[in-house]
Amino acid sequence: MTCPGCGGPLPSDPEPPDGLRQPPPLPPAPLAGDAESPTARATRDPLWRRLSCVALVLLLGCLGLLVFPSLFSRPRQASPQVACHGQLRQIGRAMEMYAGDHGGLLPPYGIWPDATYPYLRAPQLYICPAAPGEPGYAFNHRLGSFPPERVKRPAETYLAWDGGAVVPRTSPLPGATASRHRGGDNFLYADGHVEWVRAGAAAKWGTTNPSATPGESKTR
Repeated sequence: MTCPGCGGPLPSDPEPPDGLRQPPPLPPAPLAGDAESPTARATRDPLWRRLSCVALVLLLGCLGLLVFPSLFSRPRQASPQVACHGQLRQIGRAMEMYAGDHGGLLPPYGIWPDATYPYLRAPQLYICPAAPGEPGYAFNHRLGSFPPERVKRPAETYLAWDGGAVVPRTSPLPGATASRHRGGDNFLYADGHVEWVRAGAAAKWGTTNPSATPGESKTR
């Protein structure tokens, strides 16, 4: 700028000390309609975006623990009844394989554990987990060395069940059961399925006679 009187340049104002300098003016505050969106903020601030992702993962993990606790807990050991059920199914498959290798006949009565052992190779399968100090399973003596395809009602004929490893031929079926699982026992049927039967109801829910006809035994 020039002086109005002499036309010469005006002396410039001295620079203020560093402590007295005015800060630069702040940008005008955005209006209500011009507020910064979360997407724009996340694009501008990568750290904020990372923290948001971490918070979301932690929240989903907490919800998963509340909704699906069994998925994050240790697997529970199978109950003795469930384990016994599985063992009888394996014994049934072993008897089926034995019959396939021995002219279509089931194992002989009295030695069926030894006869089926080559197909299982696991001694513990012959002992019920609910009674480790007792004989494992009883075998239907009427089916010893019997062709399974001649069983007239395989879904209702007992093949093996909780009881002694070998029961006398004169023992009635209800008296040979052990009542090891909640007041009942697991029964393996001639068709290969396993079912829990309440103690005392064995005669009602099945038969030991492979040649029984519908009029000779009580059924469901």
